[in-house]
Formats: sequence, structure tokens, C-alpha cells
Amino acid sequence: MNKIIDFFKSMPHFSNWFKNSLSKLTYYFAKQSFVKNQLVFKEGEVCLKVFVILSGEFEVIKKMVQKKNNDEQLIKYL
Repeated sequence: MNKIIDFFKSMPHFSNWFKNSLSKLTYYFAKQSFVKNQLVFKEGEVCLKVFVILSGEFEVIKKMVQKKNNDEQLIKYL
């Protein structure tokens, strides 16, 4: 748990928090691991969690469409 508290202390928003307060905050956390290319949630779905990435990488994809002559065409993924 100290690793998580130290991680938050390194962030500007939480740098002035006492370790005791951060410890209470971490009570609401649950560690979760993901495998490569695992979908966490889809665009448009309700997300009821906040994810904090301690290590690794993630990708956020935003589907953008362009409307031409009443036809929607996929133009880009971010």
C-alpha cells in the first residue's frame, strides 16, 4: 500500500496531502491487472470506475465520423 501512497504523493494534486489521508483514500481502491489488448470499456458505455495506471501502457481510441451526403464515414481513430 505504501507504493500507492508514494505514487499519489508524487502527483501535484496530492503532494500536500498527509499520508494518513491518502491511506484512507486508498481504502476505496482495488488492484486490477489487464492483459495486452484487453478492452476495459467501450466508447458510450457508462464507466463507474476511475483507473490509475501504476505501470505499463494503455491506449485510448476515439472514433470520429464525417458526415457526407447523409452517409457517415469513419475517418480517424485517435
